[in-house]
Amino acid sequence: MIQAILDRCDNFTGAFVRGTIKFVCGGRVVGYVTPEVVNELQRFQDFHLQWTLRPDESISLNAATFEERSAVLAQILECWRSNNTFGVRDAWRNELYGVYGASGKPLLAVERGGYWLFGFVSYGVHCTMWRRSRRSRLKHDGYGSEGKGRENDQQCDVSSCTRAAAPSRISALDSTEGDDLDTVTVDSIQESALGPIHSTIRLGGEAVGIEDILVLVPRRSPKKQTWPNMLDNSVAGGIAYGDDPVSSMVRECEEEACLRVQPEMLQAAGTVSYIYLHQHQWYQPEVQYVFDLELPDNWDAQPNDGEVETFHLWPIPQVLEEMAKGHFKPNCALVLLDFFVRHGVIGAEHPDYLSLLQRIHRTIPHPLGVTLSSRSAGDNESSNGAEVNSTTETAVDTHTAVIHTQSSSILTPTCAWKGTAPPYALIILNQPIDMAHNLFIELWNNASLHICADGGTNQLYDYDRSLQPDIIAGDLDSLRPEVRSYFADRGAEVLHFTDQDTTDFMKSTTIAVERGMHLIYAVCGMGGRVDHALGNLNHLFWAYSRYRGCETFLISNNNLTCLLRPGETVIDCTDNVGAHCGLLPLGEPSQILRTDGLRWNMEHRTSQFGGLVSTCNVIDAPKVTVSVDHAMLWTMEIGVQSPPASAPTVDEKHGAV
Repeated sequence: MIQAILDRCDNFTGAFVRGTIKFVCGGRVVGYVTPEVVNELQRFQDFHLQWTLRPDESISLNAATFEERSAVLAQILECWRSNNTFGVRDAWRNELYGVYGASGKPLLAVERGGYWLFGFVSYGVHCTMWRRSRRSRLKHDGYGSEGKGRENDQQCDVSSCTRAAAPSRISALDSTEGDDLDTVTVDSIQESALGPIHSTIRLGGEAVGIEDILVLVPRRSPKKQTWPNMLDNSVAGGIAYGDDPVSSMVRECEEEACLRVQPEMLQAAGTVSYIYLHQHQWYQPEVQYVFDLELPDNWDAQPNDGEVETFHLWPIPQVLEEMAKGHFKPNCALVLLDFFVRHGVIGAEHPDYLSLLQRIHRTIPHPLGVTLSSRSAGDNESSNGAEVNSTTETAVDTHTAVIHTQSSSILTPTCAWKGTAPPYALIILNQPIDMAHNLFIELWNNASLHICADGGTNQLYDYDRSLQPDIIAGDLDSLRPEVRSYFADRGAEVLHFTDQDTTDFMKSTTIAVERGMHLIYAVCGMGGRVDHALGNLNHLFWAYSRYRGCETFLISNNNLTCLLRPGETVIDCTDNVGAHCGLLPLGEPSQILRTDGLRWNMEHRTSQFGGLVSTCNVIDAPKVTVSVDHAMLWTMEIGVQSPPASAPTVDEKHGAV
């Protein structure tokens, strides 16, 4: 069933209709044009002056500036609008979309109503809004009666744009009473309309029953130009030229749902990307920036701009049923699937899990220019400044993180915490603790939660038995009886799991996330058995797919290893200039789009085992920037104060490329 949902939106298999050619601008392929569109372009009197056509290969504009390129397409689309060629008049929006070059700067802007005819990448925003059922709210707040525990709502600045007490057009299924508040929510696998799912959803480290989370689902107006009467995401819209995703999202919240949402309330959750092939064979690559928002109790969403007929509040099982019936607009279904994957409703147990991850995060083979904070207007690119020798695929910029490696040895990704050290969990694995003692003690003393994964308890006991773990977790087949008794007698919580389908590291990570930790450091020796080392690296990918909001770092023998997510990552290496580092793919080829701050920087290089991998590279600047299209491993020495005394060998140079 999930495959059918994916096929409704991400249906491009790589096969174009015969005669489709590349649209080249600024030296890059920015779209694809069908033969019918090319034929219509050739009808214009100035075609041979304005365009260069290479039959069966490409078409390109001869204009040299942003303004000139935009003017040519504006003239063409106005003509097609008057004749309703290709239905342009019916789709006209009076809104411009940007087209971007290799540098990420605009090459031209074009009317949204004819954008798809040239195969340009379009950008949008989608927000999934949800609230807890009455029972879940009471359990979450720790109260058994109404009127208590809602202090946080007083701080939440979501307000309706209509202050009158007019009835809201919302159909809410929220009749759950506040009984059974002491019932423990237990996760299990259950069947649904979309196949096997988890019975709980993970929100902020808390497991909540999927029946207790209500998703805001609008029904599109029957008068909408596209997809009338279909179900939609809570709030969604396109990103106009000159705007950025956050501003677009805030504006759409007010225009569509009459909600004044502050930017800081939106939880950015990356992107969903796919390529749609229209029934007329028009090629449509799209990137959607996705956000999450928990609605407070005092909200009042109302249709406001005529695009929404009514709003519903539906529990997750009903949302899944409507998706299975094909009632959602196709790309909205993909965004909801991403939401359910990120929050653990759809997991690796689902037979379509890997295909789902791949197809809702498709590599877009064109230059991209809209980032989370971008404002593109007024900073244009002319053909003189454009690169003209590459058509390398460029990936979606989905994640920007900052990793600090100084700050008293506390390694902190500060993108989500704005420079302040957040609470973190320290997990001890079953490997000798071989890192510098002062670093280990500092990590231990500053951790909010200490977990020993099975035999890791033995390692801690042998290292320093005066250090008391909070939790001992795993199948406990490696835990020595005297060690278990020693720490249990001193207050350690012992959690025994018989499940053999997950590792003790995975079990410990799940516990940390459930206890509210979004940052995890794992102490693990990477020497010794190769299978153990590879298992630890695999864990980083597992944690990324399972808990998108959680960052995991492996620390061993003065080395740091973590996963760089697709997009751009900034690594603060102030105290590590001169240290060796590596950037490695695992499982699939990855495109290194750009690096800065390394001895041997790379740009548009494919990295794969059996080919080129970046090992034995050297950190040459206090700040290293890495941009990749797929998740890749980053590893670096920590605590190195000066560069190597000798020049690198030939092998080192080769490995660093």
